[in-house]
Amino acid sequence: MDDSEIWELKRILYEDKKVLVVHKQADVDSLACAIALYYTFPSCRIVTPSSANATAKRVAEHYGLDIGIDKKIEQDERIVILDTCSDNQLGDLLPDIMDRMKECIVIDHHSPNPKWKPRYYIVDEKRNSCAEVVYDLLEKMDIRVEGKVAESLILGIITDTAHFRFADSYTLRIFADLLDRTGKKMDVILSILELEGEDDYSKKIANLKGAQRLSFRTYKKFVVAQSQVSSFESSVSRALLLLGADVAFVGAQNDLSIRISARANTTLTDKGLHLGNLLREIGEETGNLGGGHAGAAGLNGTGDVEAILNICVEKTIMELKKLFP
Repeated sequence: MDDSEIWELKRILYEDKKVLVVHKQADVDSLACAIALYYTFPSCRIVTPSSANATAKRVAEHYGLDIGIDKKIEQDERIVILDTCSDNQLGDLLPDIMDRMKECIVIDHHSPNPKWKPRYYIVDEKRNSCAEVVYDLLEKMDIRVEGKVAESLILGIITDTAHFRFADSYTLRIFADLLDRTGKKMDVILSILELEGEDDYSKKIANLKGAQRLSFRTYKKFVVAQSQVSSFESSVSRALLLLGADVAFVGAQNDLSIRISARANTTLTDKGLHLGNLLREIGEETGNLGGGHAGAAGLNGTGDVEAILNICVEKTIMELKKLFP
């Protein structure tokens, strides 16, 4: 975006009534971006197609914010889509949004959706969290990020980098700057995310079941694992990496609906493995929607989750053979 586009977008965000849309089962990063814009610009409300994950709910409660679920988007509201790149992630809000896509603003760090043609598509795939993209945008607008805005963006960075496991030097510089601007220490920030509850227990059980049910294939020194759980697929896929897998695919099935979360370590992504591209191709082949980053991606749709997990593993092995002949 050039300077004139930046200032026009700034004017729109200040003057228009806005609905900040985060994806289905919103995570902390998507919600953090919405919170940052909510506290920066007037006349905003936050909407998600279907609730938020447990940690994101805690964050919303911490700030005393109400997140609307499946509320109709009003005609006078400018739609701002955050941390979202697929139709499936918009749920029942999709028809309203697609009818008005040409006036939408999309801010993301995933690969752009080729079907979407919004007025502004602000994407930086190099960034490890959408919070970093929002930070960069506000800085370009000469809006000083501080207080609750800085704090919320920190939460997005922490969670989407798995507590800095996937961070780079740029991410850490942004984080340090934001932390300085909050005037708080790290333990205070982390306490927002670390409240214990029933969902924490459920996540622990899901991680253990995911480990119990895993199967894996190897190619040379690399391990590609797959497993199935009923929920917390992202958490389980990360846990399998910690157990030793180089790539992990974890699926969940609810009747005909399926979800798959995928993770890969930086050793492979630095060599060219891109899970987002892989799952996008598999999604197209199976009539589903997939995409994401090189090291973290997902697929949503319908079908037999075990069959699609097998496809994921097989295609990953094929990619490894190309990268490491």
